[in-house]
Amino acid sequence: MILTMRQFEFIISNSKSVIYDWFAFFIVLLNSIAVGSALFLKKVSSWQLITGITAIVPGVLFIIIFFSKRNSQFRSFFFIGNMMFLGIFWINSHIVWLGLILIITALLYRIAQRKLAIVITDERISYPTFPPLVIQWNELNDILLKDGILTIDFINDKLIQHEITEIINEQDFNDFCTGRLKTAVEAGR
Repeated sequence: MILTMRQFEFIISNSKSVIYDWFAFFIVLLNSIAVGSALFLKKVSSWQLITGITAIVPGVLFIIIFFSKRNSQFRSFFFIGNMMFLGIFWINSHIVWLGLILIITALLYRIAQRKLAIVITDERISYPTFPPLVIQWNELNDILLKDGILTIDFINDKLIQHEITEIINEQDFNDFCTGRLKTAVEAGR
């Protein structure tokens, strides 16, 4: 017997993405200026020179890509790479705390820029927090898609709503959710 699992995935917009990009831009700009100044004004080892140049080149490319309105994944790749090289440069320059902050910032930026998707399956609902929130069907009063608005109503009166841009048969989705909720109630919540 083959069981098929139904799954719905809704991509939701990351409203803070632009803020994260501008924050990343200023971090790269300031650090590229600082690294360039450090390379120019003080005597550095050959290893520091190599890591410094390796950090500045992706930084300049990131700044160019930032203003060219390229794909955000492409921009994210250059930012994370640049932050890693900057972190290595500062650690190698014996400013370990700054290097670690930059590396941690790059990792947090990667987490913040991920694709945000609400995934609804037969077994659970996955909500895009960090770490992902797994919602069991027995935790819900209702889940409804109407006029492009997805509403998740919890038993504890918490409510989550998101605008959905995907084209989907709302009746089919709502019937699926009603069936899953009925099954959860019959199982004793």
